[in-house]
Amino acid sequence: MRELAETRFKEIDELEKKKQLSTLFEKLNAPDSVLDQRAASEQRAGSQSGEWILQNSHFRRWSDVEIQSNPLLYIHGVPGAGKHSDFPCVA
Repeated sequence: MRELAETRFKEIDELEKKKQLSTLFEKLNAPDSVLDQRAASEQRAGSQSGEWILQNSHFRRWSDVEIQSNPLLYIHGVPGAGKHSDFPCVA
């Protein structure tokens, strides 16, 4: 009975060591930036973020190819204000 208990204890101890090692490797591994970027993009897909610029008169004049305008459009704002672009800009 004692040998069976010792064998079982060793098995449990080995499993626990493997679990700890796996957890350690998981924490030390570099994050998958491609996966993180894809997840962030999917979250933004249904967002209205950035829609405001399509209604902005300065942007509309700038994006109209029929109107001669300065090729530079300066957009400023605090982080998270929706300045990212999901559409190609023509300059």
